[in-house]
This record gives sequence, structure tokens and C-alpha cells, in this order.
Amino acid sequence: MKATGHLGLLAKDDLHVGQAIRLKPATGHDGAATDRTPRHRDRRRHRGTLTNSSVASTVVSLTALLAPICTVIAMVLVWPQVLRVWRLDSVEGLSSFGTLHGLTGCILWTLYGIAQGVLPVILANAGIGAAVALVGVAQVRHRVLPAAVFGGWVAFVLVAGLVLVSWSQGVTGWLAGAIGVTSIVPQAVRVARATDVSAVSRPTYALICTSCSLWVVYGMLIADAVVIVSNLLVLPCAAFVLIRASRSQAADELATVGA
Repeated sequence: MKATGHLGLLAKDDLHVGQAIRLKPATGHDGAATDRTPRHRDRRRHRGTLTNSSVASTVVSLTALLAPICTVIAMVLVWPQVLRVWRLDSVEGLSSFGTLHGLTGCILWTLYGIAQGVLPVILANAGIGAAVALVGVAQVRHRVLPAAVFGGWVAFVLVAGLVLVSWSQGVTGWLAGAIGVTSIVPQAVRVARATDVSAVSRPTYALICTSCSLWVVYGMLIADAVVIVSNLLVLPCAAFVLIRASRSQAADELATVGA
């Protein structure tokens, strides 16, 4: 229906132009009639080309701006969580299964990035993986994650990842993406059930929310449905953890002040 209406408007405009030319033809210096319509159409076409070029240039500029910002945020977003765990010497409210889950995704993404030769993927996931590993070490120290399970799982994922990436880089990438999207779910479940979430870092989950939002915009700019959908799935879980931790820790702080 829209296309038909649009064509109808164009036909009506052409009719009006034709009537104007017949009723009052334009004249040149010698008095001869001239038709300026093609020239006007060329001008409109030129303006449309310039507008499209400007939009494309803006999209390219925004894409070039967002890509490094998203990469840097991804590299640092877990580190506030590491600092809070080690500063408080507590892992209360943190899911040990979520740690193993997230570390698995980081290892697979890093191996995939190495195989593909994509430096941002390597740097971002290596940075996140190192931070998650330190949280895992803290959980081992507090005996909520057995050392044998932690070390054995990391070794297994490394070996299995190397075998998988040598067999199929595409499968490795899709598997890493699926694990990465679902890695925050165990933490969201843990926060929903736990009464003490004092070790959960609010800055980390605020950064995750920011990162996901920027990745969604980036995905829209490059028309990549995978980037858009994957980050839209992570965003509500991260927002839930942030809100739950903020309310709980704010209540604890008020109770401490009142005491």
C-alpha cells in the first residue's frame, strides 16, 4: 500500500509539471521555449546523493568511534569486581558456576580470535578471562569452589578448545557466542536467591549494561542481528543484578550508619 501511494504521488507531481510546461513554457534569451524540468530533476537527484553520502559518512564515523569504546569497556568491565572481592576478602553473592561458565566463554573466544587473527577479540576476552580467573582463585581460597574442579575445568576447556578450533573455527565462534550470552544467567539466579550480595560489584554490572547498550547501537549501525540479539539478551540480566545489588548494599549501608 505504501509503495502504491508513493508512486501515485510521483505520478501526480509529474502531471502538474507537464501542465505547467504546457500552460506557461519557459523561454530562453532568444524567446524559444525551453524545458528546465530535466535540470531540476538532476539537481534533486544530486541533493539526494549528497544526503545519502552524508548519512553513510555519519554511520561510518559512529561505527569507527564505537568499536574501540566497546572493546576498551569489555577489557575493563570485570576488574571492579576483582578489586571488590579482594578488598572485602569476600565472595558472598558470587556464583562459582557462573565463574566457570564465563571463563569457558572467554577461553573459547580468545582461541577463536587467535585463529581468526582479530586483535580486539583477543584483547577483550583475554582481559575478561584474566579477571574472571582471579575471581575464581578467590572462590577457591574461600572454599566455595574446589581447587581440583577449577584447575581441571580450565585445563579441559583449553584442550577441548584447541581441538575444536583446529576442526572448525566457525563452530568455535558460535559455541563461544552461545556460552557468552548465557554466562550471566547463573549470576542472576544466584543474586535472586542470595540474602547476602555484598561482594557483587555495582560498577562492574553498570559497565556491562553500558557495554551491552553500546554494542546494540553498534550492531544496528553495521546491520548485524547476532550482535544486536546477543547483547539484548544479556542486558536485562545485567540490569537485574545491578538493581538487586544496589538495593541490598544500600540497605546494608543504611543499617550500618544507623547502628
